[in-house]
Amino acid sequence: MPALRILGRRWHIGSDDLFFPSLISAGIRLVWFALLAYVYLSYHASSDNKDCRNPKLVEFYLASAALSIFCTFVNQVVTMVYSGRGGVMQVEKRRPVPHLLIVRIFLFLLESALCVFGTYWCITEIGCSRDISIPIRLVVVSNWMVLGVDIVFVMLVFDPFGGYNNDKSMNDTLWEKRCRFWFCCLPNNDENYGHNAFHDIATILASQFEDIDLVVSDVAVGLMIVSRQQYNADIKKYKINAHVFQTNCEMFDFNDSVSRTLFQNITYFSRYAIGAYGWPFYIMTHTCTGCFVICQECR
Repeated sequence: MPALRILGRRWHIGSDDLFFPSLISAGIRLVWFALLAYVYLSYHASSDNKDCRNPKLVEFYLASAALSIFCTFVNQVVTMVYSGRGGVMQVEKRRPVPHLLIVRIFLFLLESALCVFGTYWCITEIGCSRDISIPIRLVVVSNWMVLGVDIVFVMLVFDPFGGYNNDKSMNDTLWEKRCRFWFCCLPNNDENYGHNAFHDIATILASQFEDIDLVVSDVAVGLMIVSRQQYNADIKKYKINAHVFQTNCEMFDFNDSVSRTLFQNITYFSRYAIGAYGWPFYIMTHTCTGCFVICQECR
């Protein structure tokens, strides 16, 4: 799918990839708004609010935070609706998504400022009741966590070249750094071998995705489709082999004394085979009682 373009640069995400992130963000904001509304109403109903150092400041923070969270909730819901419209290549139906994300940037700055203000209040404020201070601290800590997740998400979808770089060496270097980061847990006993391997892989990936307008979700979906096709091919191959096995097998002729004796021997010795090799599976399927049942059967 075509990559999303905001503020004159290309990002590693499509306009239809924002449905589930917006849904999760809207759900979190809805819970926050309900919590802040409860704290705001409790603050006005409580007789201990006069013990705060600056009651008007607390009221201003609660009202501003609730308004900011509500605006962010509305923005995420609208983004979710527009992101779910149209097919993969029908970008025109999702045309408002970049403008909604620009509005989200300003809301992000507002949330960050309120979060800093709330942190300062939590550190310096004394005298407020626990019914007011504890929910505000929970909201501030949760807000910092979500803001951190948003920053990590932006770093993941950020394209350092902006989609306008044609320098092949810089693309190769970028893909090599990505490969080293993705496979950072691999042993690096031979530096020359590792460098050559990563360099070759990066060169192939950079040449394959140089002129293709793809995002990370396209690669992930492609790998899932390939895995599914391999699974279907294995199932089809197994069914063919099972059919060949069934057509080539022969039934026992119990009227024949040799076949009847062979069947009796198989039945008799299979009990010893199950007793010798089947007990680990029995213990695995009967974790709590398997060993006791087996000990009772031992002679």
